[in-house]
Amino acid sequence: MWSYLSLLPVILALWAIAGIWLVSCITFHPVFAIAVANRSVDLKKGFPFIRLLWLKGLGGAGREKNQKGAHMAGAFLAFILGNLYFWLQFLLSWIKGLPQPGPRWVKLLRLSFCVISTILIVASILPRE
Repeated sequence: MWSYLSLLPVILALWAIAGIWLVSCITFHPVFAIAVANRSVDLKKGFPFIRLLWLKGLGGAGREKNQKGAHMAGAFLAFILGNLYFWLQFLLSWIKGLPQPGPRWVKLLRLSFCVISTILIVASILPRE
């Protein structure tokens, strides 16, 4: 009864996780390239990927303040449009002619997740004291 397309979300999630780790751990960061060129890092002893991971994390720490417009556009796409997609999935689960995967309680679980995420998004947008 399950088609291979039902595995697509799992495959895409695993692919995204692998891509993040691949970019974070293996990509040659400019500081790492300079360290290899200066011979302060010996690649024959092993690959020091923990240092590259920390540098990437520290490099991205100041982006929210320096690139506020890009940060807000990304947050809009991730949270607001993602939440609209969740609501669309919830509404499609109530249409009678469409196939209904899973038991009945899945609809209530989707509704609760949609309501909770909407409340949290609205709470994050409201001005604070």
